[in-house]
Amino acid sequence: MYPESIITKNDQDIVTARVNSQDDYKKSMTKDRGKYVGFMAERKFMGWCQKNFLKCSQTDTHNDDFIVNGKTVDVKAKLRTVKTTGRHEASVWEGSISHQKPDYFVFVSIVKNHLVQLIGWLEYEQFMSKARVMTKGADQGNMKIVENCRNVYYEQLQPMPLFLKVPPQDQT
Repeated sequence: MYPESIITKNDQDIVTARVNSQDDYKKSMTKDRGKYVGFMAERKFMGWCQKNFLKCSQTDTHNDDFIVNGKTVDVKAKLRTVKTTGRHEASVWEGSISHQKPDYFVFVSIVKNHLVQLIGWLEYEQFMSKARVMTKGADQGNMKIVENCRNVYYEQLQPMPLFLKVPPQDQT
């Protein structure tokens, strides 16, 4: 259902080296705890883009992660203990929204640091119009919301194969 990729020892080594070379994040919901998961998601997204012949370059900024066909993309990742289903949710921390306005958000699940699932994507404006505001401390059934964020259900996302049809930015 979702494009998947196994995390290899080489992936782990490369991502660990990147984590160790980076400064602490000040504008991150998980602070430094999420760097490994985020960097792994970015690595696998880049590989998917290359495999599908998309023009993709990493920006390495805290505002967005990639330029794909001339448009900015921010990859959002979650670490999970089980493979993703449509009932799961994609989140963007409110602190990120204040400084990130990419053209697209791409959502990725990392399953037990073994498997990466590229779940889907939304244009920034689509995400903002569909997302529900989630308040820190609110009960969400099996968990409490840890930070103020905005969530959409995975079933609301565009599937990754449709990302291949996004037209390139007009360079004229």
